Amino acid sequence: MLWALATLGTPPDPAWLQQHLREFGRRQAQRSPLPQHLSNVGWALAKLSHRPDRDWLAKYQEDVLSALPKFRPQEISNVLWALAVLNCKAEQALLKQCQAYMAARLPSFKANEVAVGLWALARLRGQPELRLMGAALQHCFSQARQLTPKGLSMLMWSVGNMTTPPPKAWVVKLLVATQVRMQGFSAQELSTLAVSLARLEYRPPQAWLDSFAAAAAGQMANFGAQAGCSLGVICLQTQLRHSCDAVLECFVSRNSCRCSF
Repeated sequence: MLWALATLGTPPDPAWLQQHLREFGRRQAQRSPLPQHLSNVGWALAKLSHRPDRDWLAKYQEDVLSALPKFRPQEISNVLWALAVLNCKAEQALLKQCQAYMAARLPSFKANEVAVGLWALARLRGQPELRLMGAALQHCFSQARQLTPKGLSMLMWSVGNMTTPPPKAWVVKLLVATQVRMQGFSAQELSTLAVSLARLEYRPPQAWLDSFAAAAAGQMANFGAQAGCSLGVICLQTQLRHSCDAVLECFVSRNSCRCSF
């Protein structure tokens, strides 16, 4: 029921939701945790933007950890995504075991499932080891046609938020992959690309910048004030202004933004 409500985008009554979570916890205590149920309830809570209390989340993560060997790749990605979206404090033991799971079963993951997993691990401060990052990115590049713009932006964000500088080759391959699909990126995904490159202090080739500027101009109506101002600051920080002048001028004229570019 909760999964269906989340899929339909219908927020449930708060009292019903609390009762449902208590009942879910009671059932889980009486039987072995089922990966699909754990994955679905986490995904639904994230879609509904409802973060349960600390005790419920602690038990939930405990159940996920105990059932981890039985999880499918998509279910692992869903759980990690849910914890990251809900801004939960993830248990380090769970994050380490999820990384070990990904490393051991990487060939069975789809490219976008890897992208979601890496993004979530970075958000949860469970930065994967360099070897796993390299293997995961190579796996994604081998399935590049399957990667969605969202998946590509998540990969770029994951690389941009590494605690140690990533190899330049990773960034170059991501730039190639994103340029091919640039016109399909949403405003939020374009903003994610820009933020990631700013953190990497990496200036892309001019052809990539021109593609980015054209895509951003096409999405201008979908940029919020905060995202647009951030985009302008990022363009300045990374010395991209000459490629984005038209985009920034259009944004300022639409939003009367107070940011100074």
